[in-house]
Amino acid sequence: MKNREGRKLLGVKLVEAGVISEEQLKVALQDQKYYNLKLGKILANHNWVKQRTADFFAQEWEIIQNICPRQPLGYYLKRAALLNDEQIDYILNEQEKNIRQKFGEIAVQEKWLKDQTIAFFLESLNEHVCSIDCENKKSEITLRKAILYINEPYIALVTPETIIRKRLTHTTLISMC
Repeated sequence: MKNREGRKLLGVKLVEAGVISEEQLKVALQDQKYYNLKLGKILANHNWVKQRTADFFAQEWEIIQNICPRQPLGYYLKRAALLNDEQIDYILNEQEKNIRQKFGEIAVQEKWLKDQTIAFFLESLNEHVCSIDCENKKSEITLRKAILYINEPYIALVTPETIIRKRLTHTTLISMC
């Protein structure tokens, strides 16, 4: 299911990512009929997700899919509050010991995440490859070297030549890519 802007609803994203079950979503949607709360708050109140995780999928997920260049997988999992710094450090240390082992595989082996969650992130981030349509090679390189700061509700794109600060919207990021 999608909202009026054509984006997937929060509950759908969380189920697809394997963060909550369909049964948990049904209960939360029933609770939403009785309480005047957002779905993410209800899920957090049930301790099914962290509030930060719900906020990430509600506010940042659609935007992050269109940001380029991509960050490492751990970056997104940390932003979603699905992994913490210690877990990421552990995974990276394990990868140094065994180069062939993938980041997501280690997270699943440690039972910190589900296969479904890793697959969701990898597939979603790869599906939405941002195409840069720049006038010349120099501007493309400049954009790739840009640093993106998201500080709700504003976004700042910092390049050697400019600083762009805009109110954060889905269309803002698409137009910047």
